Amino acid sequence: MDDLVRIGAAAQALGVSVDTLRRWEREGRVQFERRGNSRFLRADELASLLRARGASDRSSARNRLHGVVLEVKRDGVMAQVDMA
Repeated sequence: MDDLVRIGAAAQALGVSVDTLRRWEREGRVQFERRGNSRFLRADELASLLRARGASDRSSARNRLHGVVLEVKRDGVMAQVDMA
């Protein structure tokens, strides 16, 4: 099983959810090998998916902001951050 990757690890590597990978399987975009109740993706197929997705930065835009926080205003679940 060295060349097989569990669905959870594949999802994490791709930056998507397990549900997304299951949907891709239904759509025929990926093929999993099933062993018992577990799904495994071939390592070479994972590598191909990673290449296809590119090396783009998938982090949140808020993690790329630069500056000094001047004020944070919160209201329920929303927040406004003033920066300089």
